[in-house]
Amino acid sequence: MPTITATPEQISRAYKVVAESTKAASSNFYYAFVTLPPDKRKAVYAGYSFCRMADDIVDNGELGDQAGEALNSLKTKLAEAYAGKGVGDMWLALGHTLNKYPINVQHLLDVVDGCQMDLDGATYETFDDLKKYCKRVASATGLALIEVFGYDDKRAVDYAVDLGIALQLTNILRDITEDLEIGRVYLPANELAEYGVSIEDIRSKKVTPEFTRFMNSKSSERVNISDQACVYFRY
Repeated sequence: MPTITATPEQISRAYKVVAESTKAASSNFYYAFVTLPPDKRKAVYAGYSFCRMADDIVDNGELGDQAGEALNSLKTKLAEAYAGKGVGDMWLALGHTLNKYPINVQHLLDVVDGCQMDLDGATYETFDDLKKYCKRVASATGLALIEVFGYDDKRAVDYAVDLGIALQLTNILRDITEDLEIGRVYLPANELAEYGVSIEDIRSKKVTPEFTRFMNSKSSERVNISDQACVYFRY
């Protein structure tokens, strides 16, 4: 395992910076983890800061054609951080976290790849296609976090995956119109066709009987996934 050469003071400052940035970006997320032991809490904030950075590159739209290059740069900086060569407070905190806990760096790379799917304007023919996206942008985060939390039962890995999928599907069903406005369609094409729902119906905000049946059915299915995933909290 690479050695972090920064001083304890530098590491402490780096963790304070990621905690402050987490609080500024998402106070709900920040306070959700306040009761964790200090070392684990700091590690969670470091991981969140990385994922937030990847998400912002895609969602802010400020980088335009350079967004893809920025995502690739994140991967390079992640490798440097893991090797103990991170430059800047966020990268120092993340590098220290990656060296302290048995987090598979691939999980963080998967988050970046999921953001790249958004950047590429990916569409999804089937639910299995959509699950691949959900696993990258959400489940991968959970898989990283459980290594910080710690667990005794290996089933926690499967539950972390399910919980990530459930949370991301909830976001998708909640933000259908908002996503359409920025050109993103996450609803599986074959499921829409099965209920006779068109993208144009959704785009024009038509609440048709077909759309109502679709939402009722899919919401129930997602609740079932959520119920299965909630077993995660036992581990």
